[in-house]
Amino acid sequence: MTATPAAGPLTWLQSALAEATTPERVYEVVLKDLAEALGASGVTIGLLDATGEWIEIVGHRGYREEVVTRFSRFRADADVPLADAVRRNCVLVVRTADEVTRRYSGVTSDDVAPGRLALACEPLRASEHVIGAIGLSFSADLGGTELNPLLEEGGSWTGAALSRCLSDRSVSAVQSLVDAARSRLAFLSAATRELSRSLDRDAVLDTLTQLVVPRFADWASVLLAEGDELVAATLVHRDHLEDDPRQRAGRFRFPTSAPTVSGEVYRTGRPSMVAGIDDDVRSRMAAYPELRESLAATRLRLVVPITAAGRILGIITLGDTGHSSFDEDDLTVAVELAARAGTALDNATRFETERNMVEVLQRAVLPTTLPADDAYELTARYLPSTIGAKVGGDWYDAFALRDGRLGLCIGDVVGHGIEAAACMGQLRNALRAYALDGEGSDVVVAAINEYAIDTATTDFTTLIYAVYDPSTGKLEWTSAGHPPMLCRRSSGVEILTAGHGLPIGIVRREYGRSSTQLDTGDLVVAFSDGLVEYQREPMDRGVMRISDALEDHRERGTEEVIDQLVAPLASRERVDDVCVLMLEHCP
Repeated sequence: MTATPAAGPLTWLQSALAEATTPERVYEVVLKDLAEALGASGVTIGLLDATGEWIEIVGHRGYREEVVTRFSRFRADADVPLADAVRRNCVLVVRTADEVTRRYSGVTSDDVAPGRLALACEPLRASEHVIGAIGLSFSADLGGTELNPLLEEGGSWTGAALSRCLSDRSVSAVQSLVDAARSRLAFLSAATRELSRSLDRDAVLDTLTQLVVPRFADWASVLLAEGDELVAATLVHRDHLEDDPRQRAGRFRFPTSAPTVSGEVYRTGRPSMVAGIDDDVRSRMAAYPELRESLAATRLRLVVPITAAGRILGIITLGDTGHSSFDEDDLTVAVELAARAGTALDNATRFETERNMVEVLQRAVLPTTLPADDAYELTARYLPSTIGAKVGGDWYDAFALRDGRLGLCIGDVVGHGIEAAACMGQLRNALRAYALDGEGSDVVVAAINEYAIDTATTDFTTLIYAVYDPSTGKLEWTSAGHPPMLCRRSSGVEILTAGHGLPIGIVRREYGRSSTQLDTGDLVVAFSDGLVEYQREPMDRGVMRISDALEDHRERGTEEVIDQLVAPLASRERVDDVCVLMLEHCP
């Protein structure tokens, strides 16, 4: 064939490019007129991004959509013809389809359209610098046609036109970049605040996905490492925001050694921008049939490691199905966001681990059974804090003394966590040892105060220690700075305020004691401040609320009454532990 075009079309092309005032007009002229002038059946324009490391396709014509999607953005060092022309800064002509796939490992036979026989690429130059390249494919054998001079001219005119148009936009472009940078910083700052609000892992995951979908991505998937597997933690899609993402946890998993993009990112710690559908996406489509169609529309993904303190905790994948448009800056933002999420997840995991340890320790110290006798009914409840590691300082105890009376105690160590739980265990055991000989409540509390000061186990602890005689109904007690007990009698509810002294562990001192006589059916309630201060109300108002509840449930048994007292706290977040110990005198 003779591919040399007449001078007329090239002259018109040169004139049209010279008159172009926008990059979009330049693309239009190249895609239509340059292709027609050279007899090309397909044409594509790729420009280097600001980093010079990536080539982005800004215009194309005559190529299959799947090929355009696959090569919409690729590295400048990729083994493909367009990148080769940019690197070598010269015209490249490949005269057969077989030669294309043989020379370039980044191009497969599936990428070459049926009937395409040859390929040519021309670098675009602006002020002696290569800014991109034009690629053309031909459906006819080029034979001995000399394309180089024609491509040189077309590429030179196109590069000059783009240089001029892009220069005209430089001031507004710089301002746009500044505005975009400020927006990214504001987003990351807000994200940090939101992610750090909770120490609950599920809440952190919810916050993370809410931050990115739909504002930043069309869908987001988090995989967390469990042993040698990556396990689905959540997946959120913009078209299914009403769904509960936690229902998608654990529905698929694969080894960290898997030859997938997620596996590679996890192993190497290097983020990746990936085009099209692969095994990573297909595994999600299989695990979530309700999202199959939505995920099948994925065009581009950012796959980023979730890191904390030099460790990789998992992977977050952000997907674009047509509403988003990722670039290198978005990948940078995703990396920063994943690092902040990693810190929040790591904190949540550590707090949850410590909280579980403390709760196990505390429950091990609390009595597994309570003394039982026909002369009385004893019941108790313990609810740990649900906020972070704030569990740990409250306890109750009931034990038989050698003379047949009962020792009753409820206390609250200042602080939370393992140290408070350990201190609580020491004080509980020491108090039992001092109490077993049957000394008065004032003597026992004075002794435990000396112990706390001598061993420096606590800054201070509030407690009530009471001694109850089932045979007579006499109750004596000493309070060290603790909320008062309540006694529900037939005549009403009485607040047992007498017998108060300072919390233990502060200063060596003597303690007083008080006593009262219980009649049949009288009910005594001791509790920690978590029962009366959960609504941020003053303690005296909280005490009155408990007093009213005791009156309201007068006809119920002790088990039902104590359940009613803790019911308002059972299903809500608790900032403190709750202990309740209840004694009914029924000889």
